[in-house]
Amino acid sequence: MGTHASLYYAVDLQPHGIVINKPLVNLNTVAENQIIKAPQIFPYVLDLQTYLKDHQNLDDIHQIDQEFWQHFRLGDLSKTDFFIAHMLNDDYDDRIFKQLREWLIQYQNVVMNKGIPGRHNDNGSISNPTFLYYYHLLLARDFNRKE
Repeated sequence: MGTHASLYYAVDLQPHGIVINKPLVNLNTVAENQIIKAPQIFPYVLDLQTYLKDHQNLDDIHQIDQEFWQHFRLGDLSKTDFFIAHMLNDDYDDRIFKQLREWLIQYQNVVMNKGIPGRHNDNGSISNPTFLYYYHLLLARDFNRKE
């Protein structure tokens, strides 16, 4: 769930580019989907509950989502390029790419993305190389770093 922190702090750091693989931002959605869609799979909701010790229920996690989006939308990422590999059938957070895309369109950011069939933990053989491709592309294109 490093994408949550990466995007949150990107607002403060205003990086040149952000490369994301399988973004997760809406913790409330992640927690709800763990309970509803994937109760027998890795219980990542327990990590959320451990991290959010003072938050006793999903309404509290929803508040954290609202705080994230408020912080994210107030920031200026207009000069930040985004490279996103996302799962088309993500069972953790199936709306995050659409939310990011809608927000980024208004700033006319460079957004390269690849939607990969499957759920969050599927197709690592496609999503991980896509992430690395975007990473190397950013370095070569903007920082003259050739391999």
